[in-house]
Amino acid sequence: LYDKKIEEFEKVIIPKSKWLVFKLDSRDAKKIQELSQDVYLRFLPSSKYNLSDLPDLEYYHDNVTEYMFPLE
Repeated sequence: LYDKKIEEFEKVIIPKSKWLVFKLDSRDAKKIQELSQDVYLRFLPSSKYNLSDLPDLEYYHDNVTEYMFPLE
């Protein structure tokens, strides 16, 4: 728990890009980490995709996680 209330937010603008999106029917941290490792170690090396320098994004809604990888 925090004793200090956080009142400031930093605005981050993400440049327009194409994204490779994987949906996971879970919000479990271990399953999300496994998905990320599978994409980096198995899927991407055998695919035609190249990642850009933007950060990966995770979007959580309902009981779903959308893991987004930025493409060149």
